[in-house]
Amino acid sequence: MKKAMSMMEIIFVIVIIGILAGVAIPKLFTGRDDAQILKLKETLALIRSGIEQYKQNSLYTDGTSKYPDGLCLDAKRDKGTTCQNNMKNSNSFFAAVLKNPVTFGSKQGSWDGWTNSVVNETFIYYADNNKNGYVFEYDKNKGTFKCLNSYPGAKVLPCKKLGE
Repeated sequence: MKKAMSMMEIIFVIVIIGILAGVAIPKLFTGRDDAQILKLKETLALIRSGIEQYKQNSLYTDGTSKYPDGLCLDAKRDKGTTCQNNMKNSNSFFAAVLKNPVTFGSKQGSWDGWTNSVVNETFIYYADNNKNGYVFEYDKNKGTFKCLNSYPGAKVLPCKKLGE
């Protein structure tokens, strides 16, 4: 009766473990990226739902159906004004959603925003520490919060990863 494993059996087991590790380790890293994209998609759904709820609430309270004037500005809207400071000091629903980063100690997983016209606000969600991000634009006349595939001066990630 054989009580020990042969060298061939040991090598065979090591090869199988190596193959399994080679398949599992890349999935571990892509799983993290997929989780961040899923969190961003949930945040987008929350923002868009909030925009529609605001419109419905304005119809109910004052009889006019209007979208929010801005997602991060509660005060005066000036062209070119950054809204990051207003987001930190604001108590509005949108500011609460857009000012909370997913991670701490880096820009990854955080939002930044600025007003680029009287009508539109632009936001960037930093997907990594290299300042690559998804850029979104809010149009107060249409009530849209859409992903942009390009923006001057920003390293923009493609919207197709978000299904847009």
